[in-house]
Amino acid sequence: MNARKYSHGFRKLRAWQEAHSLAIDLHQWTKGLPQEERYRLTDQIRRASRSVSALIAEGSCMLTQKHQCTYYMRAHGSVGELDNHLEFAHDVRLMEDTDYNCFLARINFVASLVLGMVRSTQTSFPRNSRTPQPQNLLTPKPPHQSPLP
Repeated sequence: MNARKYSHGFRKLRAWQEAHSLAIDLHQWTKGLPQEERYRLTDQIRRASRSVSALIAEGSCMLTQKHQCTYYMRAHGSVGELDNHLEFAHDVRLMEDTDYNCFLARINFVASLVLGMVRSTQTSFPRNSRTPQPQNLLTPKPPHQSPLP
């Protein structure tokens, strides 16, 4: 029996592939967490990591670029949530430095891919005053200077 796959091809998207692979690896890693964390940190890490690839897949199937962009922005937010959970796991010594550094590098890579998808969908539709403008999240804004002497 041959299972039906969507012709939109979210499986072909590099961001989805990387996010999906990260979610699988984190699922395996969380199996080593203490049993007392099963319904706490373990569950949060698993949900956040699955959310990233799910939102990319869902967004890729949207009919308008504005809707796609919305889902990709949510996926980017889920990357931030996942980053926070892993930072916490590392800080409370549930995650070794080597695992943390490896996962952090992968999270940053997924974040950059998703942000690229956000930017590409934002530049594809006309701008108006209500359309969010792309922001460079890596470059700090210059400090506000007062006009007073």
